[in-house]
Amino acid sequence: MEETCLLTFLRIVFSIIVVTLALSVRIINNSNLIPYILLSMAAMMFLAGISEQKEKRWGLAILSYCSSGFVLYVSVSLIV
Repeated sequence: MEETCLLTFLRIVFSIIVVTLALSVRIINNSNLIPYILLSMAAMMFLAGISEQKEKRWGLAILSYCSSGFVLYVSVSLIV
């Protein structure tokens, strides 16, 4: 039960980070923060994959892990 609450809390935290960074990119017109938005989204998708795996929905878990890996690859390539 505690692990589920922690996963939910972390998903909410990463969602708030994504929304805050996206709004700051929109308001300030600074596109240097986009890779960090993608990093937060990758973490959020990874946490979604963990929660799907705990609920025995393997198809969605694998899809979330693959999406997270792709977004992580894109964000790291944008940073470097």
